Amino acid sequence: GNPTNSIAIKKNRTGSFGAYLKSRIILPYNTIKYYYPVLKKHKWLTPFMQIVRWCRVATKGIYKRIIREVKISKNMSKTDSTKVSDFIKEMGL
Repeated sequence: GNPTNSIAIKKNRTGSFGAYLKSRIILPYNTIKYYYPVLKKHKWLTPFMQIVRWCRVATKGIYKRIIREVKISKNMSKTDSTKVSDFIKEMGL
């Protein structure tokens, strides 16, 4: 689907704009370990790798995409995100 639908599904899963924003800023260990394989052996490095990720996002211009996602999420109503999630469930995806 399009990015708006993807954001709607993520926002509905997390429950609120704040929780969605937190999930975009701090990746869970199970996700970040694929970006930084060293974490599979040294889980204690996770907070440091979060900082490395933030620096990478800031220097590579990825932050523009994240800001656009946050704006879309903030402007999206609860009913819109619920409609998209209900549609996905009906489709069996």
